[in-house]
Amino acid sequence: MRDASGGYVQSRQLGARRPVRRGPLLGLALLVASAAGCSSNGTSPGVAEPGAVSGSTTTTEALRPGAVATTRMPVRGGVLSVGVLAAPLGLDPIVAAGDGAGGGDEMLAIYDSLLRYDPATGNYEPRLAQSLTSNADRTVWTITLRSGVLFSDGTVFDAEAVKFGLDRHRAGQPGAPACETLRACPSNAQASASSMAFVQAIDVTGPLTLNVTLTVPWTDFAWLLATEPGMIPSPTGVRAKCAAERAARPAECSFNRAPVGAGPFVITSFTPGESTFVSRNDRYWDGAPFLDGVRFSVSADAGADKSVDALTSGALDVAYLRDQRAVVAALGKRLPGRSIVLDAGATELMNMGAGGSMPATRYLRVRQAIAAAIDPSVVQERVTGSRAGSSADLFGTTRDLSPGAPGQVYDPERARALVAEAKSNGWNGKVRYLCDNSPSGQARAIAIETMLKAVDIEPVIDTTKDAAGVGNVLAVTKDFDLVCASLGFVADAASGKSDGSTLAALTRQLVSTSTTNAIGWQNSRVDAAVLALRAARTESERRQATQVIVEESVIDVPFVVTGAPQLYVAYTTKVRGVLATAGSRVLLDDAWLASTPSG
Repeated sequence: MRDASGGYVQSRQLGARRPVRRGPLLGLALLVASAAGCSSNGTSPGVAEPGAVSGSTTTTEALRPGAVATTRMPVRGGVLSVGVLAAPLGLDPIVAAGDGAGGGDEMLAIYDSLLRYDPATGNYEPRLAQSLTSNADRTVWTITLRSGVLFSDGTVFDAEAVKFGLDRHRAGQPGAPACETLRACPSNAQASASSMAFVQAIDVTGPLTLNVTLTVPWTDFAWLLATEPGMIPSPTGVRAKCAAERAARPAECSFNRAPVGAGPFVITSFTPGESTFVSRNDRYWDGAPFLDGVRFSVSADAGADKSVDALTSGALDVAYLRDQRAVVAALGKRLPGRSIVLDAGATELMNMGAGGSMPATRYLRVRQAIAAAIDPSVVQERVTGSRAGSSADLFGTTRDLSPGAPGQVYDPERARALVAEAKSNGWNGKVRYLCDNSPSGQARAIAIETMLKAVDIEPVIDTTKDAAGVGNVLAVTKDFDLVCASLGFVADAASGKSDGSTLAALTRQLVSTSTTNAIGWQNSRVDAAVLALRAARTESERRQATQVIVEESVIDVPFVVTGAPQLYVAYTTKVRGVLATAGSRVLLDDAWLASTPSG
């Protein structure tokens, strides 16, 4: 709704967020509408009409497609076992990579978040923040916090604490406080830094209020507060465990292993590279969780067949499945869960000379030849056994972003002509292709190798590295021509809605000035389009921006999109009350384990 100044207001009645825990009398709830909920005619998003919620013990089975209400009474106790794809580097929000597969769930359990994104509706709900309002042009946002909240160390969760937490994600950027005062030296090197670069100032205006001033309009700013920057650490805990020295590094600080937040759980143990265990926080602001604790452990096979076996045997209660054959197997076993489509989640990135490197793919004709040689459906069939999910479209399944513009076109005859032309200009015909050593990575490499050979390109294949090793080459050494990767624009499979992670990924990976632009693509029209997408208020404006990005990618050929794979967050049938939020992250404060599985 609009306030008197024409600004954008996000607010909601409090006290009825989780009726299951509150007992038989349930209240009214107002969902916070996000900028993603703007209507296409340009009207302002606002607060949804309140709807009555009633029933003594009604809940919904955890994220199950087509789930129906059940009257089972929540059970207290038990430990939830979660299999994650990668071990986080720590549990400090400026150290862990975040998202559900790499530390995001663990940190949400410890810190909670200021807001929650609802992937089914595209709306935001208050959590530690009570409301979020903006001025008319979306350049100043006011956060009002919930009163009476304490960190698990007993200190007060207030506006100064939130400013401290947010500023740590700005560490090292112009206008940010000195990194020593934030215990964040020399700078924040995580993905959140690219988004926080748009923050000009953070000013405390009251015990529970603060203003965030941006350098540009940002319609979906709320997304930031549902992700790592919105996971606020105890300033007292950080200062007590981390030295105020420029030489001190957050990753080496003891807070990174024993963090303090205001979330529903507290840290019990953190074993680097292996597991994290959290226990119930009885002082949590919304009441103690049902579970005694949660154990997060790294899946034995990075979300493939062994993870499915662990679910069916009961060794895991929740698992992130990334391998596409494992996703198919889980669905075949009717395991409940949430499906997330990653538009451009299977992408062959081309090195255009990043970091001063001299790859064969710095030449346009070579990139054009590679793109014309690759048939996305062949790649998908080799990887998954089915051509379903193959796509050359950058934003293919994201309903609110897809412009309908075509991507690269498979044309082997054109590819051969381009190869011949490039060879006549001195190219030796060789291309180095790097992919990880997982079963799907090796299958993908075989498909690419076969198609490149068919058009007279000589591929040099490397599948000796794990995913972390491939990531190091991509981010640091730049010793590649072509690499299997993921741009990973998140869309909820059921709703087709995207969240702010797509804008963040575009900013981080494709904007010319980004320090994490790993392929060296420099395109001023794309840079302008990403800024336009940040300010866009209507679906039409968003699609105009993404159309420019698609068109320029077809001209410059910085990558070839081969598929939109699924990430499946799978559950056993005993799991209840898991709540999806931004990206693939989940909230576990209302999770519980039924004594018997559902049908």
